[in-house]
Amino acid sequence: MAMSKLPPHLPPQTCSVDMREKVLKLKWIFIYVVLGIVSGASAALIVLAWFSPFVSSDSYQYFVKQTTTQNTSDIPHAIPDPVVQRQVEFRVIDIWDTTKAHGNLFTSESHIGKAALLSSDGWAVFFSPRYNVARSSSFVGVDRQGVKYTIEKIVLDKHTGFVYLKFKGNEFRAISFPNWNDVQTGTGLWALEANTWKRTMVGDAQTVLSGTYDAAEPYSKFSITGTMAPQSLLISDQGHFVGYIDEEGRVVLAWTVQDHVSVLLEKGVIQNKDVGWNGSFVIDITTPSSPEVVSGFYITKLTALSTLKIGDVVSEIQHQAISADTLAQQISSAPDQFTATVWRGGKKSDILVKKTMGN
Repeated sequence: MAMSKLPPHLPPQTCSVDMREKVLKLKWIFIYVVLGIVSGASAALIVLAWFSPFVSSDSYQYFVKQTTTQNTSDIPHAIPDPVVQRQVEFRVIDIWDTTKAHGNLFTSESHIGKAALLSSDGWAVFFSPRYNVARSSSFVGVDRQGVKYTIEKIVLDKHTGFVYLKFKGNEFRAISFPNWNDVQTGTGLWALEANTWKRTMVGDAQTVLSGTYDAAEPYSKFSITGTMAPQSLLISDQGHFVGYIDEEGRVVLAWTVQDHVSVLLEKGVIQNKDVGWNGSFVIDITTPSSPEVVSGFYITKLTALSTLKIGDVVSEIQHQAISADTLAQQISSAPDQFTATVWRGGKKSDILVKKTMGN
């Protein structure tokens, strides 16, 4: 018979010291795991709250009889990045005509357009070259959560067809603009038509002007692939506001909007400034007085006081080469006083040009 190793005066052994230490360690590990899960959930809620918009508007809601969908019939994998899609939808407000609503229910017939938010205090823009000011009193903005915003002010830009709106409220989330050099033939975009996302691509630049023309007018517009509804909002893969589609199915780039934003926020107006150059773009010409080959905008008429003269050929703005397709944008984005590189009488010189208020 085996003898017990325990002293006879001690009680029987009930547990292992090593096992007890392991159980205590497991208990602490479990506590750490629980704390980690709680911390992760808290972080997720913080991120969700950041993406959710702050609502400051009238106290009742409208309900839109539409469903956000994604068109995938033409292009494979035509699904926007969910984060980009969510961010854009919080930075866009739909405009509706309340006279065509059924109570608090809107249908597609009452949809006027989609406005891209430009500032935290409610300035926004949408494209409507035939905008009817007389009907504006019945228009309201409604966000993706069905919250209504009244329109305090409207500024029309008949020159471009953009309509600027001031919604009543605050803490809106403004949309961003792209690097315009990145928007070119072959660039993939998203068209937001009603509540449907469609994949599309920038096509070739199509000339829209001929003969002599105002240098501040866009000489060409990009085409777009696929069939897109007029006034569809165009968004880049990064969620930037690119522009809209016009009635001819061409791209109306929003660089003019970007150029107007600072004055719009400061004074509540837009200022179309011009240089008063009329003429045409010439390529690889020579003059009797110089063997140099010159390309640029040949001035045949001046409609405003200018330091330039008829017969001048403008080849650069702010020391950047111009082209027929980019000239209007370069004039718009240039400061009120800028340097133009000019060929005059066979000689090249830099001349200071001052913009004047346009019509």
